[in-house]
Amino acid sequence: NAPPRRSVTGFNLESMAATYKHKKGNDMFSKQVVAYMAEPNWSVDLYLRVAESQRKAMGVGDFKVKFMPWLKNNEDVQRLMRDEKVIQHLNAKEKADVGRISANTRQRLARELDLEMSQVSTALKSMFASRALHGWLHKLHNAGKAVPTSPKEMELMLTQPGSFMGKQFRPRS
Repeated sequence: NAPPRRSVTGFNLESMAATYKHKKGNDMFSKQVVAYMAEPNWSVDLYLRVAESQRKAMGVGDFKVKFMPWLKNNEDVQRLMRDEKVIQHLNAKEKADVGRISANTRQRLARELDLEMSQVSTALKSMFASRALHGWLHKLHNAGKAVPTSPKEMELMLTQPGSFMGKQFRPRS
C-alpha cells in the first residue's frame, strides 16, 4: 500500500477531502430538514425546492452542468436533473399522489423523456421516500422528540421501533 498523498504543507489530502465531503453532506442534510420542517404538507413543489437547494449546496447550476463534463457525469447531479424532468412531465393528478402512478404512466414518462423504466421508477421512488421522510420528521416533531441533525443520526433513528421504515415506506404501485 502506498502512503497517503500529502500536500506541500504536509496535510493528508484524502483526509481533508473526506472531511470537506462530510461537512458538505451535513450541510445539505440540514437544509433539507429545515425545508421539510417549514412546510406542514409535502408536495412535489417542496421536493423540487429541496432538490434545487441540494444542487446549490453541491455548487451546481444549469450552466455549470452543461459545460463542465465532471459535473455532467456526476451521478448525484444526473439523478437530481432526471427527477426534475420527470416532475415536469407529471400532470396535477399524478403530482398529487406519486405513490400511485400506474405502469402505463411510467411507460409514457420513459418514452417522452427518453429514459429507461427503471430510471423513471427510481425518480418516483425518490419522491415517495421524500414524502415519507417529511411525514416522519413532522411526526417526531409533533411528538416532542428530537429531529435528526445529521445523516448518521437519522440512520440510527431509522433503525429504532416506530420509524417509517415499515410497510408504509414502500410505494404502492
